[in-house]
Amino acid sequence: MHKKRLDHLLAGAAVILVGTALVLGRSPRVDVLVDLALLGLDRSEAGANELAIGARVSCSALGRWLGQNQGWPELLLDATASIGSRILQNHVTVGGN
Repeated sequence: MHKKRLDHLLAGAAVILVGTALVLGRSPRVDVLVDLALLGLDRSEAGANELAIGARVSCSALGRWLGQNQGWPELLLDATASIGSRILQNHVTVGGN
């Protein structure tokens, strides 16, 4: 999305960090809702000595990525495996949970 268009959409917007609030009706009145899928936060990228994990990456996706890309702390792989059942790990995201 073009940056000017996004800035216009977000002008005066309230930030709602928990999607469940929308479903349960506990959110403020919402005029514009921005889908985070449009922001490219659903992937992980690695540099020489750094790892960037997008907020929308699920625990199961991160676990698979870590398993395929050696050299990262085992703690990360253990953490992804320790969150709930495999079904839950497919839905739980790094940034949302």
